[in-house]
Formats: sequence, C-alpha cells, structure tokens
Amino acid sequence: MTVAELLRAELDAMQSSPSTHLRLPAMAHPANWLSTYKATLVALDILLASLVGIFLTAFSDALSLTWAPALPLAWVATAALCGAYRPNILGAGAHDLRAVYLTGVVLLALVPLVSVVALDIAYNASVALALAATTVGAGATRWISRKIINARRRVGRCTQSLFLAGDADAVVDMVERLRRAATAVVAVGVAVPTTGVEHATRLGLPVVGFDDNLETLDSSTILAAARASMADGVLLAPGRGVDTEVLRRLARACEWQGLPLFLAPAVVDVATSAVVSPVAGLPVLAMSRPGPSGAGRFAKSVVDRLGSAVGLLILSPLVLGLTLAVRLDSRGPALFRQTRVGEGGATFTMIKFRTMHVGADRMLENLAHLNESDGNQFKIRADPRLTRLGSVLRTLSLDELPQLFNVLAGHMSLVGPRPPLPSEVDAYTAVERRRLLVKPGMTGLWQVGGRANLSWSDSVRLDLRYVESWSLPLDLRILARTLPEVLRRNGAF
Repeated sequence: MTVAELLRAELDAMQSSPSTHLRLPAMAHPANWLSTYKATLVALDILLASLVGIFLTAFSDALSLTWAPALPLAWVATAALCGAYRPNILGAGAHDLRAVYLTGVVLLALVPLVSVVALDIAYNASVALALAATTVGAGATRWISRKIINARRRVGRCTQSLFLAGDADAVVDMVERLRRAATAVVAVGVAVPTTGVEHATRLGLPVVGFDDNLETLDSSTILAAARASMADGVLLAPGRGVDTEVLRRLARACEWQGLPLFLAPAVVDVATSAVVSPVAGLPVLAMSRPGPSGAGRFAKSVVDRLGSAVGLLILSPLVLGLTLAVRLDSRGPALFRQTRVGEGGATFTMIKFRTMHVGADRMLENLAHLNESDGNQFKIRADPRLTRLGSVLRTLSLDELPQLFNVLAGHMSLVGPRPPLPSEVDAYTAVERRRLLVKPGMTGLWQVGGRANLSWSDSVRLDLRYVESWSLPLDLRILARTLPEVLRRNGAF
C-alpha cells in the first residue's frame, strides 16, 4: 500500500470515529536513531574520559586512583547540564561542538576550586591536562560522528520527518527551504486549505485539503495524516487562521500521540537569530543583533589579532619577497591602497599587493561593457589591466596577504564577508546592508564557496548566512578550508 493510500485509509477511519485518535497507541518513529546516537556518544565520552584518566594515572602520581574514576562521571554529568546530549543539537552543525567546548570550559573553571578543597596543588595541573585532553577528544568524536551521520543522510537515513500544516504559501515555502538547506529534516506530507491544494501538489508529497480556515480543521485529520506518513513530528506553519485556539487543540492532540509539535514563527525571514525570551511570563521571540557579541566577540578578536601577528611573523620572508617582485615586475608601488567599508559602515584603507598597472582605474569606464558580474561588483576573467605577476597573485590569493596588517589593526577579521567598496554599499538593499553587521574578512564562506564564480545573489546569501550563524568553530572550519580552495584555484580571477 502506498503512503497516499495508507493516508486515505487512516483519514477515513478517523472521520468515521472522530474520537478514535484518543485510543491510538504512540508509534515507533524512524527518528529512534537519535536515541541510539545519544547513547553511543555517552558511552564514547565515558570511555574517552576513562582512558585519559588511566593514562595520566599511569604516568603521573598527581591524578590518583581516587580522582581518576571521577573524571568520566564529572564529564558526562556536566556535558548533560551543558546540553551536549540534547536531541536538537546532535549532528546539527557546530552546535554539538559548542556544547562540548562549554563543558570543558566549565570543568576547567572548577579545577582551582576543587584543588583548594583537596589541598593538592599538583592536582590542579594534572586534572586540567586531563580535562583539556578529554575536551579535544570529545570534540573530535563529535566531528567524526557527524561526518558519518551526514554520509548516512545522503542515502536517506538518520533524518527526522515532519508533517507540515498551515497556509499553502507558507507550507510550500517551508518545504522548499528544507530541501534547499539539505538538513536532517525531511517533509513527508502537508495539509493546506483546499484553495491551495493545487499549489502544494507540485511538491510531490501527500496533500490533505481542508476548508480555507484552520479553525475548521479537526486535529485528528492532521494526526491521521502524520501517522500515515510515518512522521516524527508536526510543524505548524504561519499564516491565516493559525491562532492560539488552533495551536492549543493541535498541541493537545500531538501530546496524546507522543508527537512533538513545532511552530514556525512568521518572523523567520527577519529573525533568524531570534531567541525565546520571557516577557511578563509569556514566551516571546527576542530579535537580537546577529554576529559575535560579548565573550564571542572578545574570542574572535583574540583569534584575529594572534592569528594575524603569527601569520605576519611566519610569512614575513614571503611578504618581503613579493614586495620586491611587484616593484620589479612593473612600474609603480608594491602596495595598492583602497577605501573599503567595514563594520557598521565605517570606512578604512585596505592594503593589497598591486596586481594592476598604474592608472587602471581610468580604464574602468572603457571596460564596463565586459563586466561579467550580475551585481554591484566589476569582474572580468581576462582583465587587460592585470600585470604579469598580478595575474599569478590573484589566482593564488597572494595579493591579499598585506590585509593581515588590516586584521592586526582591527579594521578587518580573518573570517567575514567580502570587504565592499563605498560605491557598492551605496547600491545595497536593506537586506544586503546586513553584511555590515560584522567586520569584513580576508576569507569567508564566499571564498570557500566559489569565489568569483558566485553570482551576486549567491555571494550575498553566503555572507548573510555567515552573519546570522556566526560561531568560533565556523570561523575555524572556514580557515581550514581556505588553503585547499585557493590551491584548487576555483573561481580565482
């Protein structure tokens, strides 16, 4: 029997007995892999912390047999409190890594206190080393396990299926979002007003139609459709008719069946960084400023300053050599200075190695018809203004090395959106201006996502995605991917 036939049979049974859903047992949903995954991570954490404790006990007297068994127990308990085993973050990007690092930081902060209580100063360094090793190991475990989970998702496994209900346009938009994002969440069926059924059928999913207002929709209809589609939960999309009463009826029905209910806020397009905050005892969405803030901003600044200083120290022979090479290759200065727009719209002078002949700006008007960019940028694959060495520098991104001085000065970041020209910013839409909420970067999602091959809309999309989902682990992943992408020369011109 197909899903559609099963869905219809279930609906017929529900309609003949409106209260039948109260007697149906909870189903075993396909997302049970999450329970297995969680149990596996707990077991691996216990094993890892135990091995670290045994190793340090064998080679150090400071971590005695009295304290070694406490390490795995303390780690798992703290990790649970920090949310490292919450189902909604397991295998979900960098969220699980952040929870692991938070666990390590919390436990490391407790080391001096426990050391004083134990009256053992040597304990301080030994346990700190054990916790650091466990944190690194647990992070590596999450990274490897996430790679395995992602590989299984590519063949349709380890996913969470949802049945969507609500206004047709909102439901179709949500399904398309899920498909574009290629997340672990898969739509398996939809319920929309009868006037929107034809619009929803193009999704290729089972469709349930109801009168044009959700208030007339019996919760049993959605529950029956969700059961027939083997959904792990129900998602109520925003739109006409979605009010408190509808939500209350559906929530109670889902609770009885053991199905989680998700509510997509209508402000999703403008509040991607929103968090739930209590106001007068009511949960409301607080739309915070995206990008790093507080401790995260401080950590990013430290990484930027230290990274640029170390980079300049290590690469100083290369920088000096390229400075001399640019001067010898063509007439003009070695460095090219240009006004760019930084965080908050503030301008700064960005420096790069000169890759074009002197007076290249005056040639721009004559070359405007050759522009290959579909947006506010100017790009030509075979730009006649490039010098011989400049073409090589552009291809390998070596012309951007002097920007390390901009990072050291605090004008730029190692990772961030592409630094725009004032003329580009003048043409920005309100959405595109969100790129200015963080410092521009030497590299970013645009660099590892295709560079010059990207269309203007794709470049904006990647920059906004970075701004709205910033995290320190994301920065580190982008930095790790930058060199391989540069060596591939993908989109470099």
